[in-house]
Amino acid sequence: VVNQPPTIRIISPTDDDQLVACRAYNVLVEAGDPDGTVARVEFFRGQFKLFETTRQPRGGQPWQARFNTDTLGVYELRAVATDNQGAVTVSAPITIEVVPGLPGTAVAELYNDEEGCLLCFFGTPGTKWVLEGTEALSGADVDGLDDSAS
Repeated sequence: VVNQPPTIRIISPTDDDQLVACRAYNVLVEAGDPDGTVARVEFFRGQFKLFETTRQPRGGQPWQARFNTDTLGVYELRAVATDNQGAVTVSAPITIEVVPGLPGTAVAELYNDEEGCLLCFFGTPGTKWVLEGTEALSGADVDGLDDSAS
């Protein structure tokens, strides 16, 4: 009996989505195997591996990984499924664009992952900003920036 390869597709975000910078988004993937199980799913931004997991999602939920939009630009996302017999399938790629927030706004976020932590900030160049609510820097999103102070 010949091993059938797994199936995999990215369900969120969708192709050509625009994502706001300095946010963490979930990349959701449906993966299955017609004659076995999916043993591993890997998530990529271009050639850079974002995440790898062997933990099966519960109750038909999609596989997922976090994608931190810390740099403006256009990116290709793809996912790779490996089944319990070693067959590999690469998803069709999707293209997303990381864009700044609305004009006149700023966003800051502190997040942690396996690679460490990062404080990401985008605002209007040449504008002075005052960060309000610094106690929220314990790992939660920090919004509510005030550009009225100098």
